Amino acid sequence: MQRKIKRIDTNNIDINKINVRKIETIFILVIMLLSLNFFKGSYAAKSKLITKEEAENSKKILELESLNVENYELYPKFNSNTTTYYLTIPKTLKKLNISCNANVEDATIKITGNKSLTKTENLIQISLSKEGYESRIYEIYASKKENNGPKLSSLSIENGEMTPTFNADRYYYTVNVNYSGELKPLNIYAETADSDTTIEILGNTTDNLTEGDNNIITILLKNSEGTTIYQIDAIIQKNNIIEVNKSNNAINMISDTMDKAGELLKEDKIPLIVASAIVILIIIILVSINIKKRKVKENRQKMKDRI
Repeated sequence: MQRKIKRIDTNNIDINKINVRKIETIFILVIMLLSLNFFKGSYAAKSKLITKEEAENSKKILELESLNVENYELYPKFNSNTTTYYLTIPKTLKKLNISCNANVEDATIKITGNKSLTKTENLIQISLSKEGYESRIYEIYASKKENNGPKLSSLSIENGEMTPTFNADRYYYTVNVNYSGELKPLNIYAETADSDTTIEILGNTTDNLTEGDNNIITILLKNSEGTTIYQIDAIIQKNNIIEVNKSNNAINMISDTMDKAGELLKEDKIPLIVASAIVILIIIILVSINIKKRKVKENRQKMKDRI
């Protein structure tokens, strides 16, 4: 009696093993994606917490919210981060009416040097203090205006037209300036006929200048006879000139698109990751169903072979 030898199709077994390995690999990838998203969310929450703590610490900074001198204008215009100011007062004035408020309630504000303004240049200090906060001092230099005080002989700005036209007896000007590329300090040409007079330009740095108006530049003249202040309010605008190279137009468009895509990938897109995971799970289920159907067919064929 001959025994029928049953042959096993090793090719089908290898295919099933490969499919199972594929499923395992896909499951691992899904878990990795979900884990990455979880840790990303945790990091974002931690970053928000750090930002909140930094905000709390920033409240420990003591500064002025407002500073005004009745009937006079400070140079430069008030900013809580600017601690030094200048103004010119009549020779007979003895005291200024100063009003100011701190950013913290019940902070101690002490004004010194404002009782008797008898010098050519008078220093007024406004000190802020409160327990648990870092103290800060603001300074106002009040100069007595002399008829024979130092004056500019010429004043101009490169690429800018001043309004009104320069006059040695005018102390306030506005100017429109256009720039391209990076914003840099303005090229200001100020001269005086007196060789003993020093010229100091304040507010004309990259940190002080911004696009738009409210760029106050102060020109401070000093000599043995007194101090004179000229002020320029610069309105700065950028030239929006777009140069297109036709031969590289397509490459530039692709580069811009890739940059935008990179920005989107950096953002926290939880719905996108979840949707991707769902699609992958559906694919896994379909593959599993297909494998089960194949196994049923194989089992039926095996039963037929046995019969």
